[in-house]
Amino acid sequence: MKRETTDMKGDIFMKKMREYLIILLTLLFTIMLITACDNSGSCDNSENCDNSDTGEGTTVYKLRDTGPAGGIIFYINPNAATDGWTYLEAAPVDIGVTPTNPGPFTFPWSDWGGPGRTFTGADRTAIGTGKQNTRDLIKNSDFPNTPADICRSYEVNGYFDWFLPSIDELHKMYVNLHSGTDENGNSYKPRDYGMTTLRDALLAGGFRRDSLSYWSSSEIDDEHIWSLWFSDGTRYNRGKEQSLYIRPVRAF
Repeated sequence: MKRETTDMKGDIFMKKMREYLIILLTLLFTIMLITACDNSGSCDNSENCDNSDTGEGTTVYKLRDTGPAGGIIFYINPNAATDGWTYLEAAPVDIGVTPTNPGPFTFPWSDWGGPGRTFTGADRTAIGTGKQNTRDLIKNSDFPNTPADICRSYEVNGYFDWFLPSIDELHKMYVNLHSGTDENGNSYKPRDYGMTTLRDALLAGGFRRDSLSYWSSSEIDDEHIWSLWFSDGTRYNRGKEQSLYIRPVRAF
């Protein structure tokens, strides 16, 4: 009789242990799910947010594809694993262009301090440096509504992580979106190919081909900035008092 009582107590103990183990495993699984959701990608800092919560990282893009912000993919980063971004996307249109008013819209550099002031740190030219150039230019400027500020405050389709491209980024935009032969030697038709009006060409994502250039964020000295002429891809050092076009970009 005593042996049976002991066995019964042992059975009850084992049953309780199994129940506790099930509860513990359930709690652990729930915690894992919550942690996975929290790490899925969110951002409350517009300075560094790359809209990662939209699932951008799961989509594979090719050159000239429409990007997640509605712009145009113009560069695919071979060093994405170390740089932390894979694509450069040009804004859908130049700053200021709308369906009812194609412009032209040009913006001066003179408000960035004018001749006699160098923006230390904003002289980078390489691909991948435009974003930091833009930050440095904003930080060091005493004036509102500069080209850097305009790009930083630009918003389209819910994306607000735009910046003014470096001169090498701007040149890559010309090669892969406008020149007709991309960096891989592939021929292509620019998005404005065959458009009969300037308005339609610009709204399709085309670039202006007149005598003016597009600003980069790469400063040369206290009086000059690199710009790019989209008629043939030539780089020009423009005086800060001049007014040129702006096409923002974003990295993701």
